[in-house]
Amino acid sequence: MKQIIGVSLFLFLSSCSFVDLRTEHIIEQGISSIERENAIKLISEVQKAHGMEQWKTKTTTMLMLNDNWESTLAYIAGKEPWDNENLEFKLENNSFNGSIKFLSGDRKNETIGVQSWNTYEITDRLNQTDDAKTKFIIPALIYLTELPFRIDPSELLITTISDGEFNGENYKRLFFTWNNLEPSNEYDQYILWIDPKTYLVKIAEFTLRSEFKFVQGAMIYDNYSQMDGIQIPLKQTATTGLDPDYMNSYLHQLVIKSVKYDVFDVSELHQIKSIKMYKDEKPKTE
Repeated sequence: MKQIIGVSLFLFLSSCSFVDLRTEHIIEQGISSIERENAIKLISEVQKAHGMEQWKTKTTTMLMLNDNWESTLAYIAGKEPWDNENLEFKLENNSFNGSIKFLSGDRKNETIGVQSWNTYEITDRLNQTDDAKTKFIIPALIYLTELPFRIDPSELLITTISDGEFNGENYKRLFFTWNNLEPSNEYDQYILWIDPKTYLVKIAEFTLRSEFKFVQGAMIYDNYSQMDGIQIPLKQTATTGLDPDYMNSYLHQLVIKSVKYDVFDVSELHQIKSIKMYKDEKPKTE
């Protein structure tokens, strides 16, 4: 029954139009130069609060975490990569190169990875794969974990929008996207919710154009901790909306148990030889 309902829901949603995160003001008036300037000032404060200068001195990050998936839609769509597993997550900072080693479950001691948008797995030896699930989930986790540091206003259409309220707290908000304000297949839209006292990001709302043009997601960040001058949220909860009871109703939830910088050589994430290297960009053909 779960599969029948899920397939029906998936087919229905597939016929829906683009999710659009633009506010009515942006739709009607676009972005003014003053609004853009205010957004640039705000993101500068955000990056300072998160430890941007310290992060830029780091090359790699290793996270020990647990990731628990609770999404029927992700399961039916074949996007659920694992379920309540303990993982070792290694990433090359400011790139989309990363690997995940399973520390529990049926795949214990196996490693999957993405290098320059090529996927691979390591069991007893390295095998190149063409795994769409891996190609989506690892870059997505990297980007959402590093999000405050990856925002470059010079590459973006970016603006402040009206403040928002969530669970009784008020937040500053800003909207950004690439190339064109209108929804498209190529570029996602984001709204950041920012604590006005700490300038730490509380929520990132986003579209998922490469997977579901009709789905709006959100990552809610909790339990910030400082490591080497860098702020990182130790609990990251992904949802399809801003449910006040998100701790009990989510797509998946990452609980980070430890964070270490530059404890392994970046060559560990360059397993595939003789391929073109991409850092924080995608191949032009995609």
